Amino acid sequence: MRARATAGLPPPAGPDRDVLRARVRSALAGSLGWEEFADRLRCSGVLVRERYSTRNPGEITGYAVALLPHGTTDGASVWFGGGKLAPDLSLPQLQARWQDDSAAGTTSGAAPASPHARGSGSSTGGPGGTVS
Repeated sequence: MRARATAGLPPPAGPDRDVLRARVRSALAGSLGWEEFADRLRCSGVLVRERYSTRNPGEITGYAVALLPHGTTDGASVWFGGGKLAPDLSLPQLQARWQDDSAAGTTSGAAPASPHARGSGSSTGGPGGTVS
């Protein structure tokens, strides 16, 4: 904080962990899967880094989020794993939630449409976008 004050920068809206926890919860509300969730986070200015399985390449086993760099002496972002923000924000917990929501909302067993097919209004790229 001292570095921000001496540089004439405004103080952050709160500790990064608290700001990220609120943005992750906001992105989670109403999302139907990983792609939509990650798109919502990116649209809210959150950097998202996916962690992939070493046994099953292509399988996402976790994630971390960060705000754009600010207030650190080296200008690096501070990353937090979802489960470190709150236990219910770990990827397995989110996947269980999405599976429960999907089972409650569909009886045909069909996978929900992608957020772009539903017209989510996101114009920042699709699920294949670059991971920050």
